[in-house]
Amino acid sequence: MEKLTRTARVINNVLTVVLWITIASFVFMVPAQYMAVTGGDIAEGGWMRIGGVTVNLSNMTQGAAVRAWAISSVLYGIMTAAFCVGIVMLRRIIKPMRDGKPFDSAVSERLRRLGWYSLICGVISALYELFGKNIIMRLIMPSSGTVSVEHNVNIWLFLIASLIYLFSYIFRYGEELQQLSDETL
Repeated sequence: MEKLTRTARVINNVLTVVLWITIASFVFMVPAQYMAVTGGDIAEGGWMRIGGVTVNLSNMTQGAAVRAWAISSVLYGIMTAAFCVGIVMLRRIIKPMRDGKPFDSAVSERLRRLGWYSLICGVISALYELFGKNIIMRLIMPSSGTVSVEHNVNIWLFLIASLIYLFSYIFRYGEELQQLSDETL
């Protein structure tokens, strides 16, 4: 049991560091990207990736480049928020394990929620791949001569969501066995 709590503490600490690095990267990257877009990089043929859409900034007006930056920042913010929510959900799952209660009654429910959250993120990601990139391209295309779009739907998110959801049932069964064991003693 001590090894489990120690491992859970290490995982929690790693997740905390990843959470803060993610937030810090968003806080520093958005202004840095704005400075690059409004600075001299446009004249030098800079490129910007906006969620799978690659834009050649040298063909854009200043206003169009700022619009591309704004779209990129919003997408990056949504992705950062989704990632941070996932990390917080994982930390809540690990908390009872840190406290030495791996089959706490809340773990299976939190795993089930994480499975649903992963599935919803996977569906949103697939919809973005199929439709969102074309919308972004149309928003940017009138002011840019060079825009390229890559489409790729990632089915791994659906498989991971299914596995997490199945693990919730395994933990629920573990909770029942723990309760039976506690009642027996």
